[in-house]
Amino acid sequence: MSTLAVTAQFDGHVFIPRDPISLPIGTTVRILVRQGANPPIPTSDDDHEWQNFLEEIQSNEPTFASVEEALDYTRGRP
Repeated sequence: MSTLAVTAQFDGHVFIPRDPISLPIGTTVRILVRQGANPPIPTSDDDHEWQNFLEEIQSNEPTFASVEEALDYTRGRP
């Protein structure tokens, strides 16, 4: 299954693509609707929550000294 991002306008009945789309007539598609052109602007509460999360991550010692050590552990190697 391939994915194609399409910008479209809803006219009250159907979605009308803004640009030409190369799909056979009758193709069934799944449409995920995100209103607006930009993602939502984070609030100060969002920023504070992410800052706390980042500080928590940075304050903890890593469990493994390297990525290789972590991979060896997950693969069951000594």
